[in-house]
Amino acid sequence: MKVAGLDEARREQAGKDPDFGANWEAVQAWSEESRYRRNRPESARMLLAARSDLMDKVAMVSPDINRASEVLDTLERAKVKVGVALWAFLSEYEDWRLIISARKFNLPDVRDAYGLIYDSLAPAGFTPRNTPPIMILRTADPFIRDLRRTFGKTKSVEGMRLGGQVFGDRFVEDAYVYRIS
Repeated sequence: MKVAGLDEARREQAGKDPDFGANWEAVQAWSEESRYRRNRPESARMLLAARSDLMDKVAMVSPDINRASEVLDTLERAKVKVGVALWAFLSEYEDWRLIISARKFNLPDVRDAYGLIYDSLAPAGFTPRNTPPIMILRTADPFIRDLRRTFGKTKSVEGMRLGGQVFGDRFVEDAYVYRIS
């Protein structure tokens, strides 16, 4: 399945990172026919390494990580103080989401919190099409409480990776942390 903009992002990354570029070329050369061809051991190893590196880097060098950072900056400018923010792959949804928590989102109806986000993002040009998937959790959510209990006093968590861990009631397969305070 092709994702719009993903090939373009990979080409851009290949231009910036020579190792990624070499691996991307190896992956692009693969075809169903080439799968059954006899390869020299070194070229087979290169293809396997490329596939593994590509999957890791695409997961964490995705334009969505930068886009999520832009969302957080925009919310800050709109005076929405986000206490917890991470780009996480949750096994329960099997996709990546920007998980955010803020006192302003502790509203009786979570739909009002989503409305507050979109009202804050719209003036900056964010639309539902170009906004990463967002998951709002109240500050009392077990997941948020456990993250805060574990990392709340850590000096700097920005850029920290989490994965293979349970926090509160959720299993985090992989995550990039922006803030936990």
